[in-house]
Amino acid sequence: MEASTPSNIEYMILGYVAAGIIMALTVAYLVLKARRLRQEAELLKRLEDDQEQ
Repeated sequence: MEASTPSNIEYMILGYVAAGIIMALTVAYLVLKARRLRQEAELLKRLEDDQEQ
């Protein structure tokens, strides 16, 4: 009697969806972090310019 391998395509698709969501969240986090760092750098530059005057 041969045992057939069960179909795991649903789990594979779920894994790809989960990986895609994790990657999208990581990219969104990095974009927001870069935006905050850019704003902070501009603020520091303005403060430095104000101190020089």
